[in-house]
Amino acid sequence: GEHVNKIIILTPNNNLKGTILSWAIKKWSCLGCKAVVEVGAGALCKFCKDEREKEEWMRQVEVVRHLERQFSSAWTQCQRCQGSLHQEVLCQSRDCPIFYLRTRLRRDL
Repeated sequence: GEHVNKIIILTPNNNLKGTILSWAIKKWSCLGCKAVVEVGAGALCKFCKDEREKEEWMRQVEVVRHLERQFSSAWTQCQRCQGSLHQEVLCQSRDCPIFYLRTRLRRDL
């Protein structure tokens, strides 16, 4: 049809000139079904809020609990490496993979 023959050249907004992110538009999505949600409407869409709010809440609690367990395990491993289970870990070793795992888990929590 005629709509296929049209050529549209996309340009970014004038206030975002020169950045690759000027092409990206951030939208919030529902945690349950990934549908687009309005900003400020919450983490769930209307359908999920009515039907699956409790399941989504429990799923998020399980995700946080899993991250906490991983962080605790990495923290204990760092304490053993340091030689003391009763002091705070002062490790700053950039060669240690556990250091990066611990800092990533801390950020995710």
